[in-house]
This record gives sequence, C-alpha cells and structure tokens, in this order.
Amino acid sequence: MKRGWRAAGWGLVGLIGLPLLAVLATNALLRTNLLRKLVNGDPDSLVVDYRGAASWIPGRLSFDSLTLRSRDHNAEFEVALRGVELRVSLVDLLRRRFHATRVRAGKLEFRLRERLSREEATPARLARFPRIEGFADPPLLEATPSPSEPAGTPWRVVIDDLAVASVGEIWIDAWKWTGEGKVAGAFELLPGREARVGPARLEVTAGGLLHGHSKVAERTFGAVWCELPRFNTQAYPGNDVWKLLSGGSELRGDLAGLAFLSPDPSGLRLSGGAGAIRERVTLKDGVGTVRLEVTASDLTVREGDRTFRGSARVDIHAANVDFRRGEASLAGTRVVLSDVAVGNAPSRPWAATFSAPAARLFFADGSIDAQLVGTLRDARPVVALLSSGLAKWVAILLDLQDLHVTGRLAAGPSRLALTSLRLSAGDFSMEGDYRSHSGQHHGEFRATKGSLSIRFTIPGGS
Repeated sequence: MKRGWRAAGWGLVGLIGLPLLAVLATNALLRTNLLRKLVNGDPDSLVVDYRGAASWIPGRLSFDSLTLRSRDHNAEFEVALRGVELRVSLVDLLRRRFHATRVRAGKLEFRLRERLSREEATPARLARFPRIEGFADPPLLEATPSPSEPAGTPWRVVIDDLAVASVGEIWIDAWKWTGEGKVAGAFELLPGREARVGPARLEVTAGGLLHGHSKVAERTFGAVWCELPRFNTQAYPGNDVWKLLSGGSELRGDLAGLAFLSPDPSGLRLSGGAGAIRERVTLKDGVGTVRLEVTASDLTVREGDRTFRGSARVDIHAANVDFRRGEASLAGTRVVLSDVAVGNAPSRPWAATFSAPAARLFFADGSIDAQLVGTLRDARPVVALLSSGLAKWVAILLDLQDLHVTGRLAAGPSRLALTSLRLSAGDFSMEGDYRSHSGQHHGEFRATKGSLSIRFTIPGGS
C-alpha cells in the first residue's frame, strides 16, 4: 500500500514538475542570449530579436516586441510586432523550425526594399527607400551571384495563424502607407530558398499613402487579400513573384495629387491634382483585371516652357493584366479633360475627351502604346505648340470648334510620341507626328484647308 502511494506521489511530482521544468527552461532560454544565438546563426539571412519575453505555460510565449529581419539575393524586409502572444511547437525547435501555430499581436510595422545594382542606387531613388536596422545602406546586390543552394541549414519560420489588431506602417520601396488597419493570415519562410504567403488579408480603415515625399492619397479605406504558393525565391526574383500571385483589392481614398507621377525632373512635370481615387483588382496566378477611377482637379502639367492647367477624369479598364507576359490591355480606357487653361493668359475654359480602342501597358518600364480617338473643344493646345511664323494658319486654327482627333500614342520615361496624328473639323485637317524626349521636342505636320496646304515643323516653321 505504501509503495502504491509512493509511486502515485512520484507520478504527481512528475506531472507538476515536468511542465514547471519546461517553463523554467523556456524562460532561461528567452531571458538569456541562448535563443538569439540559436536562431541567429546566419545574421546575413535571418535575424530574430525581442524584448520583454516571458512564458508561464509550455509552448506559450509573450513578448513586448518581436522583430524578424530577413534578406536574400533580391530583397530585404523587416516585420516589427508589438504586444505579442504566440503558441510555439517546442518539438519543431529541435528541427530548426520556428513554428508558431497561433500569433496575436497589438501592432505591426512592415518594411521591404529591393536590392539594387550600383547604377540603380541613385541618391534620388535611395531617398525614397526605407531604412532597415542591421542591414547596410545602400541595399546593393551581391558582387557575385549567390549559390543555388545556400550553405548550411537555415531556420524555417512557419506562422499558421496570424492576427494583428493594428497595422501602423507598410513601406515597400518608394511606397509608404501609414494609418490604421488590421491583418490576418499565414506565411512560411526558408531564407534564401523558399517562401509562402497566405491566405492573407489586410483591412484598411484610415491612413495615407506616400510615394517618396509626395502625397498620393489620404483617408484610404478598403481591403487587400493575397496568396502565394510555396515557391523558390531564386527562381522568382524581384517582381517575378507577381506571376504567382492570386488575390485582389478594393480600395478608395482622397487623391492628394499627381506629383508622384513625375519624380524625374526631365520630361512632363505634374503638380496639383487633388480629387478621388477608387480601384478594384482581381488576380489568379498572376493574371486578372484592374479597374481604376481617378478624378483630379486643379492639375498643372508643364512640358518645357509650356503650361496646361485644368481638371481630369480617368477611367482605366485593364481587362487583361498578365504579369507572366509583363503587360496589360488598357482597351476601353477613357480620359476626360475639363476647365483647361492653355498657357498663362486668361481665356475661356477648354475641354477634350479621349478614348483608347486599343492600348497596352508594359510593366518593365511603364511605357504605353495606344490608339487614340478623341474630340477637342477647339484648337488652342495645338496653337500653343506652333511657332509664331504661322500667324495666318494660327488664326484659322483658332476659329475651329469641335475637332476630331485620331492617332497613336507611345509614352515612357521622359519620352512622348504622337504618330499618325490627324485633326479635322469641317474642310480643315492637319496630319503629322510629334515627339518629345528629355525636354527636347520636334514635330512635322501638314495642314490643309480647302485647296490651301502648308507644311511646318515644331519648333520652327516653313
């Protein structure tokens, strides 16, 4: 009988003592540098840091703050969490897996930046990038390519169920959003080798978007959701991950202005343009649709010494967005210009409407190739481009109303080309080509009215 009680007693001690021993061992691991040394064996690819760590139940941890920084040959990122509670698989730690089956946090901040070549790392571009503590600035690509399989056995980070009550900052390259939102999802990372994201969802209830130092939108709200299957990070570097992405978004906000569209001091310069913006995106395996509606008032466009002011409404239909091919169809896009002033002299408002029966956007450099059809209230913008040596023809043009225009537009960084351009009204027509590149512009045209015809160039006349 005594032996039975003694055995039961030792069993009770074991039931109480083993979990207590596990808690004591876990706290010793957390409150010394043992866990940091264990996880951060390769700080060039993965760093985990934390403050205010504690554990009172085996496998359940809490942190005042928890930061994960990682990099590979292509990008660097940082996830900073505040007020964290998580459940960890202790057994998986023996297999070099930080496996959190449940994570709850009060606040999250996320930063990601692309690694650049020395030629790409210009001061202007770097000024828009986030700083990430522990990684060198600027974030340069390695001089020699990384091996296809990194040496050693990196830690795998697996998060099954993440929920954050407040998302305060998301900063990706030049794009920085700050505000209020919440996120839920899952992800997996094997630094330098593999990654998986989602399903994940971000809900935005307030905030603003910047591109560098230029305000893009304010009072933003809506949702973004995405999923990336497990993929080889070296096989899909940089923006190639868009080829795998499934998800979508529905966002709207107040447009702060359009200056962000002209970060390059050469070419077209935009300022003003406050209004509203609304977008809807759906993607499946990198292919989908985009609808973007923008209204912009009090917009100023400067090209060389020429100035145009007015308002615009843009309705972009991208019915076939294909990240695998690196292009999108913009057929059906419509642009309406109103209350436009040409130059600085006071005049009656001008207006125009353009549509694109066929158009393509190329992602590599953001260039556009489009067929245009439109109507102009009158010819004042055309006159603004002509030389003063065409006084008679300028007078004829100023008398024209409701011009019909067709042509082809090709635009890219610091360049603009209008080819096969034709304007007509009654018995007047004008045909030709116009090109602008890095602030230099040139055009060749033929104008015809009845039996009269003249050829001229821009700049200059003949």
